Amino acid sequence: MKKIVTLVVTILTPLILMGENYTGRQIAEMAKDANKSKSRIVTAELTVMENGKEIETRGIGLRTYRENNLDRVLFRFTSGLKRDVTFLSIEQPGDKDNIQYIYIPNVGRPRQISSSEKQNDFEDTVFINEDLGGKKLDDYNYNRLQDQEVKNGSETFNCYVIEALSKDSNARFPKIKMWIDKNTLIPVRYQSFGKDGKVVRMGISANIKEIKKGIYMPFFVQAKDIETKRETKMTVKNVVVDPEVNKNMFNPQNMSKPW
Repeated sequence: MKKIVTLVVTILTPLILMGENYTGRQIAEMAKDANKSKSRIVTAELTVMENGKEIETRGIGLRTYRENNLDRVLFRFTSGLKRDVTFLSIEQPGDKDNIQYIYIPNVGRPRQISSSEKQNDFEDTVFINEDLGGKKLDDYNYNRLQDQEVKNGSETFNCYVIEALSKDSNARFPKIKMWIDKNTLIPVRYQSFGKDGKVVRMGISANIKEIKKGIYMPFFVQAKDIETKRETKMTVKNVVVDPEVNKNMFNPQNMSKPW
């Protein structure tokens, strides 16, 4: 028995140490690659708040499609003042910038989002274009910080903590600090820092559920702008994993078509 225990310890110790020795970049890569599905349809509700008061509630439809390890994300407001505004993000291989488009019915045709707009607010929310699939790992340098345990509501997470430092000297948020749950590899907390080094935005992901074996997803996301006291909350109502989807939907020329 003693020999068996010794053998198990010998096998597992390098694996444990390997986990402890992950770099910030490696943790960011693991989080990016985790919790993927071939396709997904999500129905959610988004609430826009200011100074603690609810301003508007919007319905959301989110569809994803994955091919050759590259994701396409289609986001549409299904109700509210922004009804039918549609956003498309197309992941590009290597160090190429991801491509993003926005379709506004009154304009009549999709407009491509420039790389300089990655950190712009998305349609009067505290989310930014980068949050909707515009971020590239190579846009940042990464440092690993001290691991921490964090609590979001009734949930407690044992987290890797990393900071991402933008390579763009003109970035609106030069530094982002992230707490990534070790169990699910979901970023459960973040802080965005302004050019003066102060925290200007923060957010959490909570109510994490396993939607398919080994695939996890937050059913509640909240983001706050500390300076303007604006707040955006998103609550997921329904998720369908790996449904049959028409991949032609994920092209800019089809963004105006009904779902």
